[in-house]
Amino acid sequence: MTQPHNFTVEEGTRLDVFITSKLPQYSRSKIQRLIEAGHATVNGNVTAASKHVLLVGQTVGFTEPEPDPEFPPAETGTLSIVYEDDALMVIDKPAGMVVHPNTFNDTGTLVQLLLTLRPEIKGALYDPESTVSRLRPGIVHRLDKDTSGLMVVAKTRPVMLALSEQFHKRTVSKEYETLLYGEMKEPRTVEAPIHRKSGTTNTMVASHEGGQGRSATTHFTPVEVWAPYPKWPTELATKVRVKIETGRTHQIRVHAKFIGHPVLGDHLYANRPSEKLSERMGLTHQQLKAVHLAFTHPVTGKPCSFSL
Repeated sequence: MTQPHNFTVEEGTRLDVFITSKLPQYSRSKIQRLIEAGHATVNGNVTAASKHVLLVGQTVGFTEPEPDPEFPPAETGTLSIVYEDDALMVIDKPAGMVVHPNTFNDTGTLVQLLLTLRPEIKGALYDPESTVSRLRPGIVHRLDKDTSGLMVVAKTRPVMLALSEQFHKRTVSKEYETLLYGEMKEPRTVEAPIHRKSGTTNTMVASHEGGQGRSATTHFTPVEVWAPYPKWPTELATKVRVKIETGRTHQIRVHAKFIGHPVLGDHLYANRPSEKLSERMGLTHQQLKAVHLAFTHPVTGKPCSFSL
């Protein structure tokens, strides 16, 4: 902790109100949490009650928290920017890049590259007092590490909040293109709850309708079916367009496996036939790309639509 401040009470008031008046860089709710964590003293005694009523002449001590850690600098790199203005950016995220770090020691993430290219994004936080939010400046939604394609990034906090509300209300339109194992002849809609697989930290599983998990709906529309290798004419692949009504973790990949058509190149959710075909095709990552994104511009109110 940093060196404590010491203040003399000139007028009786609540402890949290008094400290906030002396240190206006902190919100009152932040001060309350710090008081509860033992950062405040009254006449030398630690006081964890924000409502504690101070008396004239008492001495209040307050120790500020350590400053927020900084991210390691990003390695030099470039980013494909599809659109940009003062409020937001729409980017084409490359496959193989994690969107945000989980700790301030992580490296090589999209967030660090964004902060290097556009330092102002540092202030685009959903909740400035949340460590989780500080690890995700500008990030309104995510793509899996090995999924590429369109993402919108907020540059300011008001834009962050407005875009987050659109995603929460499901008014944002997202469409993906993928390559699935096997032959899909007709469009299919999958409505199957998704939950974390027991005993794992990063693997999800779909249940039959009415099972455990969070509701999830995915629409698959086949575009083209072909045999990648004439030598194996029965081993087919289908190019598919995908729309999702919900945004569950690994949703498209989980639902694709659920209906027996795993995403090619996806080792986590592969079955044996899809794994073999992926190996024959030399695929190094899952064949999934976000190709369409549409939303309402939070500043101008105009419809925005982007496609790859």
